[in-house]
Amino acid sequence: MPPRSRAQQKAELERQLLIAKNTELDALKKKVRLARTAARRRGVGWEPETDKEFVERLGEDDYMTGYRFTALDTPMSLDRLDPEKGYVPDNVVACDPLVNLMKGSYTPGRFLHHLNRIIAHMLPDANTDALVAKRPQTAVEKAQARLDNFKNRPAA
Repeated sequence: MPPRSRAQQKAELERQLLIAKNTELDALKKKVRLARTAARRRGVGWEPETDKEFVERLGEDDYMTGYRFTALDTPMSLDRLDPEKGYVPDNVVACDPLVNLMKGSYTPGRFLHHLNRIIAHMLPDANTDALVAKRPQTAVEKAQARLDNFKNRPAA
């Protein structure tokens, strides 16, 4: 088999990036469908036209941790900022499920107040910057980086 041309290599990397993006989008849509079903089961309001907006929301950074979610690599959930309101666009953010579970029915401000008390008590001398881990790259970011590296390489 003859070696592939630069144009063929570039086309293959672009195809891989598109596949990664579509795979992630499908997984995000599934997460939103599951969240909608769970909300309805619990009797929590869900605006019928918000699924698309919530899929986009899940593609944002985590509201509490700043991590970028990926449907494939990281668990994620939708959190209501005001637990008294339903799942409406101005009340919903992307959130790590463990953080969402810990937050429970607290507002973000009240939850952060409790976290600060815990940290101050349990780690009085700790450098909190050292406690934060660097987030891993998403599949889309990895595919994009491969394509960018290829484009920046001089042609042979």
